[in-house]
Amino acid sequence: MEKPNAELMMTNVASAYGELTDLAKAFRVTAATNPRVKKPVYHLSISPAQGDTLSTAQWLTLLKDLLKQRHLAEHQYIAVLHRDATYP
Repeated sequence: MEKPNAELMMTNVASAYGELTDLAKAFRVTAATNPRVKKPVYHLSISPAQGDTLSTAQWLTLLKDLLKQRHLAEHQYIAVLHRDATYP
């Protein structure tokens, strides 16, 4: 990852472990194979309550549950933890 405080938590896209431009290309190539795809990227931000902290294991559990509940586990995904921001 290019950001110093960003940690790749999980992905099912092999090119995510390379350059970010490779990741963007992988998403575009896959989206181009399906003419029904109008918006190839779904961006979701989640944050714990102020003062709460989650361990890496807790984040991974949360992410897996979220992907399953939103029926996104079958789609390409990348989950990145940013530790460089605080939200009220």
